[in-house]
Amino acid sequence: MATARPDKGEAKGTAGSTDFTFTKEREREDQRKIAAGEEPGPGYFEPVYVDSSRVAAIRYVPYDPNDAESGVGTVFVRFHKYNDPWAYYDVPFSIYNEFVTASSVGRYINAQMNSYNYNRASASEVDDYFAGM
Repeated sequence: MATARPDKGEAKGTAGSTDFTFTKEREREDQRKIAAGEEPGPGYFEPVYVDSSRVAAIRYVPYDPNDAESGVGTVFVRFHKYNDPWAYYDVPFSIYNEFVTASSVGRYINAQMNSYNYNRASASEVDDYFAGM
């Protein structure tokens, strides 16, 4: 399965047998719709604010908005300490769902999330995907 990081502007790949294109333009359009009081497009996930001493908010951005709940995407995490924004790439939706419902999201990061590629979110990712987080 080929996946791509959204910070590249436009990414193309294959999830199962579905071709997809991820663009920042899709995210910007969803943000515009929300600001105008409209419904965002398919596959848009609001930030989830969690009760945690370590994590402030979590957001999932699927690579394929039409396969959001069975595909993969990037999980963005805003930490309390230093207000740090991080991105975890190529995360299946099922893992994201377990993450936001975990009894301890901090422990879940150590046990599960850190097994995925991750790094501090780029300035571009922060501008595009951390709106309101």
